[in-house]
Amino acid sequence: MTSDLPGFEKLMALAKTDPEKFERLRHRYTRELIRKVPTHLQPRLRGLQFEIDHRRRLAKNPLAACICISKMMHAAFQQLNDELNNAASERPIKQEHNIIPFRKH
Repeated sequence: MTSDLPGFEKLMALAKTDPEKFERLRHRYTRELIRKVPTHLQPRLRGLQFEIDHRRRLAKNPLAACICISKMMHAAFQQLNDELNNAASERPIKQEHNIIPFRKH
């Protein structure tokens, strides 16, 4: 399905001229992509997509939605970074490895 995804310019034009059709297409591709991942990961991805869609609906405009979702993504990345750094500090590191932890911002 993703191989027949229209190019960026066509998608942008569709979003401007027929936002409802664009949203239907977005939902269709999203569902199809989630169906392609291993079954045990699908509930988490559906939950994440639900949260993203909810935040988009609550946003005052598309830019606010983008910023909100970007903050969500950065928070998740920071959590992963913290977990990785905590795991690395809890176990002894062999001297021959040169591990450089991510800096907190």
